[in-house]
Amino acid sequence: MKSDNSIDKVVLMDWINKARTFAEEQSRLEVADMQIGKVLAEYPENVAEWPQEIIFQVIEEINTDYLKRNYSSAMFNKRGSSSRGPFDGGNIERNKATYFKKLVSEFKNKYPHVAEIFEQLSDGYLVDAKRKDDQAERDRLEY
Repeated sequence: MKSDNSIDKVVLMDWINKARTFAEEQSRLEVADMQIGKVLAEYPENVAEWPQEIIFQVIEEINTDYLKRNYSSAMFNKRGSSSRGPFDGGNIERNKATYFKKLVSEFKNKYPHVAEIFEQLSDGYLVDAKRKDDQAERDRLEY
């Protein structure tokens, strides 16, 4: 990433191609794709340049399960923890699900594999929201 938060696709693809070629020579291509997915997910979402469609182009071009799964996991994990009141439920997770659902609708035609990742993230957050709602309801009943 450059100082202006942009990504040079030529430099990125050169690095990825070299890494994947070397990994393939060592019979470690799956591991390389896992790590590449994690690295691509680290691009900050809180900058004006988000989303960087170059990242989406790379995911679409490589399109391996290892890369996509680890991109998805890293995107989910970089959200970190949250704090809330004991009876608040899953509103934070519902907001995150809405955010990813919006990305699905924006990119499903241009980047279908990336949209699929975002769909799965949205679904995962909705499951978490339901779990938090259930826990909050149990806490209310026990209180």
